[in-house]
Amino acid sequence: MRKFTFRAHLRIPVGLIDLKANPGRIVRHATEVRRPVLLTSRGRGVAVLQPIADYERVKEERAFMRAMVEGCPVWRRGTRSL
Repeated sequence: MRKFTFRAHLRIPVGLIDLKANPGRIVRHATEVRRPVLLTSRGRGVAVLQPIADYERVKEERAFMRAMVEGCPVWRRGTRSL
C-alpha cells in the first residue's frame, strides 16, 4: 500500500482507494483547507467531498438566487434589460 500525502498547494484528486485507506485524514484535510476534494476512480472524477458548512452555504446561496430569478418578472421572461 502506498503512503498517502497531501500537497495543499496542488489540487491533486484523491483516489477511492486512498479514501478507503485514510477517510479521517481526507475529511480532516477538506475541512481544514475549506476546499472540495475530487474523488476519482480509475483517474476519472466520480464525486466531490466538501465540508458540510460549505455545502450548506452553497445550498442557501443557490436557493436565494433561484428565489430571486423566480421573483423577478424581467428575469423570468429571459430578457436582461429593464
